[in-house]
Amino acid sequence: MRPQRTYHLARLALFLALTLVIQLTGLPQPVMGPLVNGILLLASVIIGPVSAVFLGLLTPMIALIRGHLPPFLAVLIPFIAIANGILIVTFALMSKLLPDRSGRMFSLQKIISIILAAVLKTVFFFLSIRVLVPLWFGIEIPPKITFMMTTPQFLTAIAGGMVALFFINLFEKRGIR
Repeated sequence: MRPQRTYHLARLALFLALTLVIQLTGLPQPVMGPLVNGILLLASVIIGPVSAVFLGLLTPMIALIRGHLPPFLAVLIPFIAIANGILIVTFALMSKLLPDRSGRMFSLQKIISIILAAVLKTVFFFLSIRVLVPLWFGIEIPPKITFMMTTPQFLTAIAGGMVALFFINLFEKRGIR
């Protein structure tokens, strides 16, 4: 195996292990959600959006196994996974389209990237719950549960973005890529 590929796989394994540890520790959702989202966004910068999307596909399944996602909401797993992918890809694309050369941790470009990624993730997830799940599965998710599933997704995506920016800035200052 080529050294570059081995290096990439090692980093992917490290991010996967970190994600698993955070999800399996039993941290409360307001702590765990931002950390997981932060790892996904950080992974998009360090190992690339494709590998980060792979991690984002696994996190809802781990949440179900760990009990963070109630079994009756297992039908939402593919939609959560896709929403994670939207968060990651949007952040990665916006980071390329709005490059920041200021060196500031929380520049306007970085904040816009995080907010847009969080909004698109939440809108997709909301529409999935309100339109796609009833259409494809014939299941109506009550509005109270819809609110409980979408509002925290938005807030944890924003908070996770802040966590990611902190570590991205830290790594950049130390020359870690």
